[in-house]
Amino acid sequence: MILGCMTELPCPYQKDFDGVEHCLKEEGNCEYQMLDSEDKKKARPRLTAKDRQGYWSLKGVLWESMCEGQVITKNVQERIYGALCKLKDYEDIGYSPENVEHLRYILEDAVKELEKCQGETELTKEIWHYLKEY
Repeated sequence: MILGCMTELPCPYQKDFDGVEHCLKEEGNCEYQMLDSEDKKKARPRLTAKDRQGYWSLKGVLWESMCEGQVITKNVQERIYGALCKLKDYEDIGYSPENVEHLRYILEDAVKELEKCQGETELTKEIWHYLKEY
């Protein structure tokens, strides 16, 4: 399966296929991968993961490997860089998780009001689909 890349930054793992940049890394091994198909909405890669005890970490990186005195491997460096790039992307648009959560509530209220006036439309269906998927 060919995977696309969500980053706009230079990435050594991108290759151009017919004018579209695709990720050469194995599926699941890059924070910026997205499926190049209709399934891409369902395949939102996470940068964090939780273990069985509920502790979170950077996905694919053992917490101990980021402790003082540890050697930073290429894999750990790539994961940290990917996470920082994603954080930069969020900061560049000026939204925090709290802003996004608030926008979600506003969108829910707006679609309910729209349905009161116009009934169910293609737009309201699309908004509800978006709210349920994400």
